[in-house]
Amino acid sequence: MTAIRTSSRPQVRAGWAVAAVGVMLLSGCGAGDAATSGDVGADGSAVNVATGAVAGNPDFMLDESGDAVLASASEAPATVREVITTGGVDMASDDPINAAQEIASLVERAGGRVESRNEQRATDSQPASAGLTLRIPSTEVNTTIDTFTQFGKVEHVDINREDVTATGRDLDARISALETSTARLTQLMSESGNVSDLLRVENELQSRQADLDSLRAQRRDLTDQVSLSTINVWIRSSDSAAPRPQGSATFVDGLRGGWNSLAAVARGLLVALGAALPWLVVAAVIVAAVRVIIARRRRLAVMPDDATAGSPDSAVDATDTSSDDGTDD
Repeated sequence: MTAIRTSSRPQVRAGWAVAAVGVMLLSGCGAGDAATSGDVGADGSAVNVATGAVAGNPDFMLDESGDAVLASASEAPATVREVITTGGVDMASDDPINAAQEIASLVERAGGRVESRNEQRATDSQPASAGLTLRIPSTEVNTTIDTFTQFGKVEHVDINREDVTATGRDLDARISALETSTARLTQLMSESGNVSDLLRVENELQSRQADLDSLRAQRRDLTDQVSLSTINVWIRSSDSAAPRPQGSATFVDGLRGGWNSLAAVARGLLVALGAALPWLVVAAVIVAAVRVIIARRRRLAVMPDDATAGSPDSAVDATDTSSDDGTDD
């Protein structure tokens, strides 16, 4: 009788299949639970969907599209810009001197100051005028200039603004670095064990301190220019003719310009002649001396022939010749 043996391999394979399915089911459940409370970011960090914060880095938030962004981006304060304002104002007034006084008082009441002031009283040939250089708080520039209309007619306003925020930040960074460096050098100087080290640290500290003082002065000047705008005001008399705009020259202007250019050329020629005159005198003296020398040499070259003709020997020869001629006769 032949015994029949049943193989257990199919059963083992079936067991492994069941185990694999169970593991997959368990993994799916775990993933579902994780999705309920959170998700996994692109870098493997857990993301709190409810709050939008990345658990691995609380500085990032999820925006509406699901992308991670800086949490402080929407909360960061706006950068304070540093702007230097300069400009000029041209005015006409019946009394420029009084208008200048009123404007100076107005600026001082606004918290500014008058940096320079120039007044010209009226004369027979020149009308009155006044000029002011004003330092006005940057926040009060427009309001103050609008008030100038109370003291005369504002004919022209020119305002320029320059952003110097980057320059201010650079100065602040350099000042901070030098302050840290000088503090460290001061500490090293107090800890120096010998004279040579002390002198070396002291020299370096003096150099850094000088640089720091210079940067602080630049920063103060920049801050002053930002906080107080510089406005130049020119006030002419209303009786005087307003300046013509550029490009409206007349025949008289052309004639005046031609005469001025001719006078300028004449002055230039006179200056050139005055500069060349000493050289011309020296050259004339040299030429005269050369001519005298040449003339003297010519006379010396002619004198030997004349001396030979008038010598005694030539006279004796002439007598002998005449006597011979008589004897022959």
